[in-house]
Amino acid sequence: MSHLPFVAMIIPDGSNQFFSRLAQLVQRELSLAASGMLLLDSDGSPGNELDYIRWVGSQTRQGNVSAVVYIPSGDNIENFFELFSIEIPVVVMDREIPEDFADRPIDQVLADNNTGMRLIVDHLVDIGVHDVSYIGGHVQTEPGRVRNTAFERFWPATSGGKISASFAGDFSFESGRAAAEAVLRLAKLPEAVVAANDLMAIGVLQTMQRAGKRVPDDIVVVGYDDIPLANWVFPSLTTVRQDVEEMARQGVAHVMRRMSGEGSRGGIRTPIEPELVVRESSSR
Repeated sequence: MSHLPFVAMIIPDGSNQFFSRLAQLVQRELSLAASGMLLLDSDGSPGNELDYIRWVGSQTRQGNVSAVVYIPSGDNIENFFELFSIEIPVVVMDREIPEDFADRPIDQVLADNNTGMRLIVDHLVDIGVHDVSYIGGHVQTEPGRVRNTAFERFWPATSGGKISASFAGDFSFESGRAAAEAVLRLAKLPEAVVAANDLMAIGVLQTMQRAGKRVPDDIVVVGYDDIPLANWVFPSLTTVRQDVEEMARQGVAHVMRRMSGEGSRGGIRTPIEPELVVRESSSR
């Protein structure tokens, strides 16, 4: 039984294991702190997200919700304004906050996507890859833009080569599969495909195997996030791990400090270092 008002957590896509696992861990950390959690899944819809934020506002006024953990579905500036107009502690996870709110007491917990992409590039160069295709993350999200820009910058600078083909993705399994089908139509199969998240990379794995391509012998596949599924598929997926356990611990620590009145006047930004996890999909 919770001894404190509930914490509301708004996530963009519960079908993505990264967000569902992070929510599970936040709930676990909150239970240890004698608080409970209300999970709100916007299903990638800014409209749903705005409705949830307004509902959180009504529950806050009634004393039922004491803080919000927020993972925005995209660049929904109206939603940020609506949420931050509520007199309630806010912790933003896995996203940078818009510059408009840089001076607000909003805490952030997020991994370094630039470092994560550099780890991927260094690994591919180390295993002798020269020719790579890239499937980008959703450009309406801050992680998508940062990962895309980082890979496009680091690959030529580190490898001395070019990205043979780039494809727009939206972080979904289906967009990874569609991009992989386009890769198979290229005049020459690249040595590797890098996807900006694991769901897209798993779409690539499936498509390549159905086309008779061997991973990693014919083509290397690398993802990002290290969702549980990355280690369940065959071949297991090389990826960048975001430490969701540490993200949950730090996020809840910020929440509890703010709820107890101990938070600083300005926001605290807590970076979480990523880690490359090398598995079968790139082991040559």
